[in-house]
Amino acid sequence: MVTPYRTLRSSASSYHRGKPATAKSPPAPTTSATLQSLEDAGQRLFKLKASELKEKLQTCGLGTVGSKSVLVERLLTTLQPSSLDTSTQPSVPKQPRDEIVVSIDIGFRNLAYAVVSTQRGLTAWRTVDLAEDLEVSGLIQSPWATAQVVQNFVHRVLPTPAQMLREASRVVYIIERQRFRTVGFEQIPDAVLFINLIEPLIYANLINLGARPAPALTYAHLGESPLSLAGVDPTLAAPVTTPGDPRQGAFVHPVNPATVSSFFNLNQRAEAILAERVEKRKPSGKAVTTSGSKARSKLAKKKASIQLITEYVDQVNQGPTILTDPRAVWTAGTRDVPLLPISPALEQGFRDSRKKDDMTDCLLQALAWLAWQSARDAESQGLFGTKQ
Repeated sequence: MVTPYRTLRSSASSYHRGKPATAKSPPAPTTSATLQSLEDAGQRLFKLKASELKEKLQTCGLGTVGSKSVLVERLLTTLQPSSLDTSTQPSVPKQPRDEIVVSIDIGFRNLAYAVVSTQRGLTAWRTVDLAEDLEVSGLIQSPWATAQVVQNFVHRVLPTPAQMLREASRVVYIIERQRFRTVGFEQIPDAVLFINLIEPLIYANLINLGARPAPALTYAHLGESPLSLAGVDPTLAAPVTTPGDPRQGAFVHPVNPATVSSFFNLNQRAEAILAERVEKRKPSGKAVTTSGSKARSKLAKKKASIQLITEYVDQVNQGPTILTDPRAVWTAGTRDVPLLPISPALEQGFRDSRKKDDMTDCLLQALAWLAWQSARDAESQGLFGTKQ
């Protein structure tokens, strides 16, 4: 049984005061073994330095903002396994997941998506022009047309949950989280409005096809307030799941692009690119700052991302070991990500693409997601003696 959010919140606050945690009228019963295991795990986490906690959170793809008690709570709620009665469960060896991840980087002219199977590698990787020949301003003024555009994409371009569950027990759609921004203009541009309009439409279509939305706690991990869905009828869309196993089925999750960027240290890589440019241009004996405009920094970050994925694709082609070893990994700085087979056609499509930055973003998101799941399993096994 998974301990309720309120119980964990009470437990984390008690740890912060250095006192044993006590559950206060949880909405669902919990065993003494469950509470004791949580208390032990919480005490061990609180002994870590804040920097060590943040490193664990970053490795697991979780937010790093908050007090120490909040950080501990965030780890506990994410890492606790489906059953915490570890006295009756042996330690489970880490195995490759039977999972398909569909990673979506939202755009209107250049939406990019990648389909990654832990069994077969990268099976799809491309960009799509959602608007095609239509004017974005016209789509914004005609929401019914936008709804049809997104419906066609989800139903006719993306693989559906039912299709993918024929070969995998778990399917996860991960969608780049959007935010309103003016991009320096007095008003929000049409392109930004359109992107923020299609984001919820993608969710609606996937949920209509049976994918289950992420729990409210996932949004809390993104640094946002979880919404109460008490008034929403869960029977409106029947979830495509496997009876008896809450971890199997089809799901849809938001992913904060800043979390992906932080995981791969893209800001530091961009700074190195800017510094290299300055070093080449500066006159002898004259100090030159590496700071630049936001536009220059953004371009450097795009270049850093493209370089990273290009190195990844090059590494895939260096040897056949990944075709026989599903646990092969590639190290990007200090991060290990799965090294997955890529077909020659998909590789050439990336090398020929004029929108490598969008293709890069969706694949980085997918690789980060798989690395986060592996890290969460390892951390959960270390804390509780079993996978989450």
